[in-house]
Amino acid sequence: MLRFLIIMAVSMLPLSVRASCPGDCDRDGEVSIADLLVAVSIGIGEASLADCADADLDSDDRISIADLIAGVRTALDGCPPRPTPTPDALLQSISGVLDRECDARWLGAFDTPSDIGLAPLIAVSCDHATGGPMLTFSRLEDAATAAEHVGTSFGLPLEFGGQPARLYAHDVWDRDPEPNLIWFFSAQLDCWHIGGRSYADDESHGLVEVAQAIADDVGDQLRDLCQSPLPIPTDPMAQSMRRELDRACTSSSFFYFPPDQYGLPYISARCELEDDEHLTLVLRHVGAAVGAEVSDDLSQSGQALLGFPASIRAWPAAGGTAAIGCWYVTFDAGNGATSSQAVSFAETMIGPHVETLLGACGD
Repeated sequence: MLRFLIIMAVSMLPLSVRASCPGDCDRDGEVSIADLLVAVSIGIGEASLADCADADLDSDDRISIADLIAGVRTALDGCPPRPTPTPDALLQSISGVLDRECDARWLGAFDTPSDIGLAPLIAVSCDHATGGPMLTFSRLEDAATAAEHVGTSFGLPLEFGGQPARLYAHDVWDRDPEPNLIWFFSAQLDCWHIGGRSYADDESHGLVEVAQAIADDVGDQLRDLCQSPLPIPTDPMAQSMRRELDRACTSSSFFYFPPDQYGLPYISARCELEDDEHLTLVLRHVGAAVGAEVSDDLSQSGQALLGFPASIRAWPAAGGTAAIGCWYVTFDAGNGATSSQAVSFAETMIGPHVETLLGACGD
């Protein structure tokens, strides 16, 4: 009888009601008949609460008659959209998660608050001194671009918020003392790519768990920010790099966040080649002092990129790192592309702009 009454109530709804409220199982901004039927199935024990946790309005880990009636009422009446979060509010929310999940923690963002939302890199560290998770949340153009960054050809496939994710490990032969494994995590949250790593012996050391805790608490805020437009670069260096990507790649993505708008500059480029091969390049402004330390460390390798200290590897993941003044540079090759391709890509993208990059370091 309960199922019949609820289904009758649901059948009186329009096919789709525009709302941003509890009961939106797939979080597409609409509460539909399908969403409410999922809630009914959970209520009578034919589906898992994980299929629509947002239908549990009072967070008591079950779907009650009150939850179902409230879901129907809010679908009929609608509800105001959630306010767009400010960058400060988002970072404060993430800080709260880290306080709860970690004994020691660090949170940073390559941005300052701006009128269009958050610049595209949030970095967190949880118990790093004992090998705990380090995660980055990078905002990309859209969900499809974020999905491409997750990849499909490596590691253990997982599900993260209903989307594919990957977890994999590499041996670290020269790490002393133990542990001897470094774990990597790659996932998508709407237009955000989540990347992470942790050191551990035979477990991922809470890497996925910390990422999930952040997604559970601030996932809606991150999704809301996906609705804000990304800025279009007008800087001559950014335009030049963008043209090179258009020339050399079958498809590409490019992000440039200059210091006058977002604090610390950040440049990210991805070049898709034939046969799903891809190349990536990231330049992070880390300041003159940190840049000098990185340069000293890399100089021990005896390798160079454009005459600057670098470390280039062919295994386990092709690519490398370099220090160009105050810039920390990473370049990588994926899906069969080689380290020589990654080096060539970095040199082609950076070479014409070395003086400009060094000029951004100040005196």
